[in-house]
Amino acid sequence: MSKVTTMDCYLVSQGKAIDSSDVCDAVKKVFEIDLEQAPILHIPETIDLHPNNELTVKVVLDAYINHAKEAITGEGIRQFINDIFGVNLNAISALDEARISIYSKNQWIVQNEQDLFIVHTSNKDVDVEILPTNYFKEQTKLEGIPNNLQRLLRELGYQYDRNEGSCKYSNPSGIPVADKFKGQTMEVVKKVIQESYFNI
Repeated sequence: MSKVTTMDCYLVSQGKAIDSSDVCDAVKKVFEIDLEQAPILHIPETIDLHPNNELTVKVVLDAYINHAKEAITGEGIRQFINDIFGVNLNAISALDEARISIYSKNQWIVQNEQDLFIVHTSNKDVDVEILPTNYFKEQTKLEGIPNNLQRLLRELGYQYDRNEGSCKYSNPSGIPVADKFKGQTMEVVKKVIQESYFNI
């Protein structure tokens, strides 16, 4: 069962109207992500927040749940989490077998011992860095990102850092990189893994 399906089942199993605590618990249990540590990047105008309320993760989630009322779904919650925190749970679920570690929002989102590359984003998703894992270095004897992946990442706007052996991108507009850009990055990393390193 995929992680998104597991999350949906968990929310349904609560047997009551869910609140922000249920959502945070579901995300922590299924994805091992602590939403309460994630920065709030954006709040839609449709969400009505009381001006005297402290702006916390749970306050924002509860405002969304109150706004959605009976129409709330697991998919809707995941879309809201992506819009507000820049945490794309659907994409993370799809990466289960991709052998890509993800470090974002000051925590590991996905990490397995035999992952080959790390996608590391800054706290507010403005900067992205692609690094080889220690496992990749041990298996290939390479100290940095391989040439074929460097080439594909450069086409997306990344620069290779010879000292770090990594590829880096900083959004020149100073705002979080778009989901489309994140998706393109993941696709080129997966492509190189599938074509060149699937057997290590």
